[in-house]
Amino acid sequence: MKAMFEINMNDPKEVSGLKELLEVRLSQLEADDEDSVGSPIESRTEQMNNIDRLRDFASQASPNQIDALKWMKANPGPFSAHLIKNDIPILAPHGALSGVFRPGRWQRITGGTKEGFPFLQIDWNHEKGCGIYRGLTPEEADALQL
Repeated sequence: MKAMFEINMNDPKEVSGLKELLEVRLSQLEADDEDSVGSPIESRTEQMNNIDRLRDFASQASPNQIDALKWMKANPGPFSAHLIKNDIPILAPHGALSGVFRPGRWQRITGGTKEGFPFLQIDWNHEKGCGIYRGLTPEEADALQL
């Protein structure tokens, strides 16, 4: 982005206005740099941290959660609840997924966030009338031993 300014360098009001404008733009650029600089490394570190959290979560998981995690490992990526309900009959009743997908343990492991939680509902399947869940990424599925 380029801009040209014509200001009277002897007018304190004009110089001050330009200074404010430049400070705002500088803070925007710095924020963009913070988001992009080192992001592949940070992203990889976050991915590894999430895999560690998943392993911890799986070590404490209920049998139904283990079944659901095994299904997600075999079917990585976001999924519509009707698909997992077809394959794991215990999940079939309406509302049964929330009983299996309890986020409390995950939030204790992560310190209160749902970030990276494989059972997090991310959307709604209007056609089937059920949630679409985050699931496991391919990297998480490969790393998770159940």
